[in-house]
Amino acid sequence: VFSYINLFSTLTSKAEAFDKLYEKEKNITYLKASLDAYNSAFKLAEYVERSYDSDEARLFLNNIKYGVHSKPIDISLLLFEQTRDETYLEQAWQFDQMNKGSILTYNVYKDELRNKDSLPQSDQERIKRSAITRLSLKAAKENDAEKLKEISNSIRDLEIELGKIQENIIARNKNKYSKPAIPSVNWLRNKLIDNNTALLSYHLSEKELLILCFTTNNFIYKKIPLREIFYSTIDSFIRALHNVADQNRFEAHTNSKRLYSWLISPVYSNISGMNRLIIIPDDELNYIPFEALQDSTGNYLVQKYSVQYQYSASLLEKRKRKIAPAGILSFAPFANARDHKLAYSADEINDLKGKRFFDTEATKETFLIHANTLAVIHLATHARVNDSVPSQSYIAFANNDPDSTTSHLYAQEIYDLALDSTQLVILSACETGTGQLVHGEGLMSLSRAFAYAGCPDIVTSLWKAEDKTTAYLTRRLHHYLDNKKTTDQALHLAKLDLLNSNEIDERLKTPNYWAHIIFIGEYESSSPSVFNWWLLIPISIVIISLIFFVRKKKPGAISSS
Repeated sequence: VFSYINLFSTLTSKAEAFDKLYEKEKNITYLKASLDAYNSAFKLAEYVERSYDSDEARLFLNNIKYGVHSKPIDISLLLFEQTRDETYLEQAWQFDQMNKGSILTYNVYKDELRNKDSLPQSDQERIKRSAITRLSLKAAKENDAEKLKEISNSIRDLEIELGKIQENIIARNKNKYSKPAIPSVNWLRNKLIDNNTALLSYHLSEKELLILCFTTNNFIYKKIPLREIFYSTIDSFIRALHNVADQNRFEAHTNSKRLYSWLISPVYSNISGMNRLIIIPDDELNYIPFEALQDSTGNYLVQKYSVQYQYSASLLEKRKRKIAPAGILSFAPFANARDHKLAYSADEINDLKGKRFFDTEATKETFLIHANTLAVIHLATHARVNDSVPSQSYIAFANNDPDSTTSHLYAQEIYDLALDSTQLVILSACETGTGQLVHGEGLMSLSRAFAYAGCPDIVTSLWKAEDKTTAYLTRRLHHYLDNKKTTDQALHLAKLDLLNSNEIDERLKTPNYWAHIIFIGEYESSSPSVFNWWLLIPISIVIISLIFFVRKKKPGAISSS
């Protein structure tokens, strides 16, 4: 009988002891032994993660892993520098990804496999989870002790029933619902990304920023020493981005350039020939829209690259899944509200093809009925983020009832949705992409809740910006999506249109008015129609030349007039 946590601590202590021996004697054997011990510790953690029955327990385990996760990366890179064995570069990449979006990835793949197998127990599991969520939300608003006790008893009974269902699923599908392996660097370079794409994964440790950067041609890493000014610069930049008051000018260009010098300049020579970036951020970098970073000449990153984000490399591959019929399910609950804060929300969805709901028709109940019936969902509404209790964050629908649970779609309810046929959710609501930062998992945001529910692609907002520019961006986004652009390219072109548009006031062209909208999702290679049409020209010339040559050489051939 032993404790998993104590065993994990023993293995990491063993790794630290070997590392100290290496520092003393400079014997590379000790360094390799240290890495072996860390590998054992993290394999144990992965095993334990599968055995835990709740996300709270997995988050607890992640916090323990987080305390030591930087050290094996440092050792892997040191071994590479001493041996030039690229196996150690791969090890560094694997350790970097082990602590990114681990819980989200596990749940996404678990639910997809269950839906694919059409297990009846999966439907029962979802029904029980939804019932527990509804009662939990009700309990949070209940002040009467007797009623609260009654609700708590109902939750307890449902949790017992849910536990039995989950045990039955696990027993029938032993070892099937494990988290997928982290994709290797070679697979990502040779099988996923194209020649125009670079992937940047960032890792923050106590004193250093590590950038892992690869394209189809190479894989490099850069280490940047961190000073205290790094985090204060991030804070100042974010505060400036969130400031959209009419009377204030955007005063963060210096901080924008400083962040560019730390986050982009070290790898610029490796990505300069690219036009698409995939960014896997870490910790506080999750708050930054990289598109808004400026180079030394003042040009924004968005003017050179389309940018997309992802929680983990394990979620980058475009997964085979059923897709709902083409069309857009769109809601604008406050299109004609008196406060005029969303006066342009009707413009966002007016011309969209599919099912549109405005004002009092745009209810939570209507959304729940129609969710997962069309390939795209567009929500032009209010949202509120609760940093202290992320499950209490919500998206607002038409308020036809004084009880907020009938008009607010809470994050925990989104987690319980089955969006296995929805390909893209566009959250044109303030702050849907931000939330409480959990080390290793990222932001506990409303957009993450939609990813958890099964939707692989999310266009979301990091802060509340000006309604007019948001409406402009989403209209242009749909225009380019209709023209078969990938989502990252469509959003990129929409932002360029805004920066170049005569319709938009110049004061609304600073990044606090357009950089809030970002794309998180799967990687999609460029559509052949975007770049292959020109191949027809040389092919046509060759064919015509061959025909002419054959006709000329053919005996008795004559030309017709």
